[in-house]
Amino acid sequence: MCQTKFCRACSKDKNILEFHKKQEYPDGRYPRCIECVRAKIYLPEKTCVVDNKKQCSKCKDFKDLSLFSVRKNRTSGVQSACKECRNSSPKNRDIEKEREWGLLKNYNLSSEEFEKILLSQNNCCAICGINQDKLKGGIKKHLCVDHCHNTGEVRGLLCDKCNRGIGLLGDDVDTLKNAVSYLENNI
Repeated sequence: MCQTKFCRACSKDKNILEFHKKQEYPDGRYPRCIECVRAKIYLPEKTCVVDNKKQCSKCKDFKDLSLFSVRKNRTSGVQSACKECRNSSPKNRDIEKEREWGLLKNYNLSSEEFEKILLSQNNCCAICGINQDKLKGGIKKHLCVDHCHNTGEVRGLLCDKCNRGIGLLGDDVDTLKNAVSYLENNI
């Protein structure tokens, strides 16, 4: 007995074996067939191209295709909204609030506590001494919170390079000493 299932992407009834298994769905199969998933046909477009023009999904004006960004997985080959609408849409993100939330969630550290540590380090990386204002060519970039991965305790603030360096060396004192010794002997 051959069971069939309707594919949302290509709108065809196909053999149930042509769909990936996915436990989250009631029938235990993905809603799009394997062929459509491989072809990245996820959502049918609501607007079509006529005379090399397409309707923008935001401003609803018909515009030339050159005014849309390229998007290969769309049948028209372009984004649904024009470049002008995509660039003018407000970025409803409060980056400072997101940063505060991240500090609290990841390190149990308030922004006030971060500022206290920063002041105690004279706004500089605890290892190399680079000033926070000199990071990324003057663009506002914060020092990284260095913490013990076993206890979660905050050790200090480091620039990205120093933080990655000790992290890639496994936060291992002996490995770091060997790296210092190696550099001293080979410079």
